[in-house]
Amino acid sequence: MWGTRYDWYDDIADPIKPSAASDSLLRSLLQSDMAQDMQLYSRPSAWANLNFRKEVNSDNGTDVVIDSLRLKLTYDFMRKVSQRSTLEVLVSQDGSTPYFTVDTRDINNRQDGRGAFRRIYPMGQTVTVQAQPRYGRWRFQKWTDRHGYDISGQDPTDPTRLSVFLYDDNVVMAQYVSADEELITLSGDVKTSGGTGVEGVTISFGNGQGSTTTDALGHYSKPLPFGWFGTVTPSKEGFSFNPSSRTYIPIVASRENQNFILIPTGTTSLAASKQEIDFGDTNTSDTFLVWNKGTGTMGYTITVIEGSTWFSVTPSSGSSSGLSDKQLHTVTVDHTEIPAGETRTGTIEIASYDGQILYVTVAARNNSVFSIMKCTFTPGPGRNRDSFSIYGYLNATADQIRNAASISFRLWSADRLVYGEDLPFDSRKFRGGVYHYNRKVTAEHGAVTEFQVDVNQHRFRIRGREVNLSGLDAPIVVDLIIGDFAGSAEAEESIINKGKPLSLEFMSGMADLLRVDRAAVVSKQGFDRLSLEGRIALRDNSVDLETMPIYLIWGSQSFTIPPETSRRRKGDVYTTRSTSDDGTITAQFDLEKCTFKITIRAETITPKSGRVIFGIALGTFNQMDEFDLP
Repeated sequence: MWGTRYDWYDDIADPIKPSAASDSLLRSLLQSDMAQDMQLYSRPSAWANLNFRKEVNSDNGTDVVIDSLRLKLTYDFMRKVSQRSTLEVLVSQDGSTPYFTVDTRDINNRQDGRGAFRRIYPMGQTVTVQAQPRYGRWRFQKWTDRHGYDISGQDPTDPTRLSVFLYDDNVVMAQYVSADEELITLSGDVKTSGGTGVEGVTISFGNGQGSTTTDALGHYSKPLPFGWFGTVTPSKEGFSFNPSSRTYIPIVASRENQNFILIPTGTTSLAASKQEIDFGDTNTSDTFLVWNKGTGTMGYTITVIEGSTWFSVTPSSGSSSGLSDKQLHTVTVDHTEIPAGETRTGTIEIASYDGQILYVTVAARNNSVFSIMKCTFTPGPGRNRDSFSIYGYLNATADQIRNAASISFRLWSADRLVYGEDLPFDSRKFRGGVYHYNRKVTAEHGAVTEFQVDVNQHRFRIRGREVNLSGLDAPIVVDLIIGDFAGSAEAEESIINKGKPLSLEFMSGMADLLRVDRAAVVSKQGFDRLSLEGRIALRDNSVDLETMPIYLIWGSQSFTIPPETSRRRKGDVYTTRSTSDDGTITAQFDLEKCTFKITIRAETITPKSGRVIFGIALGTFNQMDEFDLP
């Protein structure tokens, strides 16, 4: 370390300059604030036999006496690089060493690992790790963080695979459980000869494993101990099955499609007590009976084949052994799912297991007091420049409105008051059941520009512009009070902006959001070209896109726009272009309109179709969007 080297010939002590390794070691021992920069690993150690020999120069006749020797150890030193991330893989069972496959070599050319290990990668890269499914008597269960909490990134089709986006140092743990506790699953379906699933069939399992029951689709599933053996037997009163049972030798893996066919007995005849049910505009519940007019036991299913959005039937299946065994079924209607002022009809299908079919027609109306039929919201060029238009159904009378002193209008989103205003009401202008209010506004003073209500047609319209709609998000709620009339209605995404998503400009400065509107991958001249367009809202609008790195995720690939790349800013529009080993990236972010356009040209870009995840990380913003490529 620090010291001097004495030269007896000229009697001079030369100072020894500390090496980088000595500097690192001393800072670590003294617990310096720079200790995090010390190198953690040096060259591998080795055993060595050291031989020392002393030779005397007979010319001067002086014999040097050696009292002691000091061995100098030198090791490598490298300061920590800020643009790199560490991936640390741990194993839940201390001391166990299952094999892990890693899809990418790290900066030190290391790849796969055994047991607990670390790898170092450039920041912003995505790495996929695959755990060994079985290791001795241990079986892989899932990936977690170092504390055992579930994490995202696991492949839904193969839970041993984990994709990790290295935005910072990451620690993941492979959880292994004893195979002695492992369960396997036996599953299948019970159907009629016509392919209809049969609900309520009891499936019994031998050797003390109990039973389970088929669901509405005729499906059953039963967890069993690893190595179970025995007999599986279906049963339902009045029916037989083909096969009558299934016998298994010890099972060491889950099995699917262990199916049975239900066989009715006797000569059945399907009957129902009603062919039509009219709920009007107030009734919400009614019943009907189903039974077997023939002999034997008849099973059947009930399906809503038209109108399933506004009414339902329970139970959805049953069985009858004769005239004295009639089954009761309940029809429930939700009038709010029917557009205001309209009538809807639907159909119930009753089908027996042996192919007989009957139909019941259902009718209902919605004469609700207040509902929204369509609405549009348009962001303006800047705050206080937004506009809106709301059109809906209003079941009010002239007497309720005539003596109103004012009109109260409120627009809500997720319990946030987005906009509200109280408008004057002049009863002298309320003629023939129609009231119309309008006024001009300026960019400095925005407000409701038009309000119209027609009690004869049961319609209303309200428009406004040059207003601030910050925080607007679907669904929205409108409250309206005119005199003795009060109504509150919700509008879902399907009727907002003709079903198109709301602009993220309304959420700028309030939340971090990302949405991809268009994406495509095209292969041409030996390269792939990815084009992306979409919307982006930043909670922190002070983000400096001119100096910070930008990380992009496409499926399992990652791309980085380093801060030293060429960037231009014009108002709130940032444009950058980067060329590296990853490829050529051109990106444009408009923070005022909350839009982005990104083009990536690289040798290979995958996936090119199907489900894909795209993500952007910059500063505190770290969001992803999942969508289907055409």
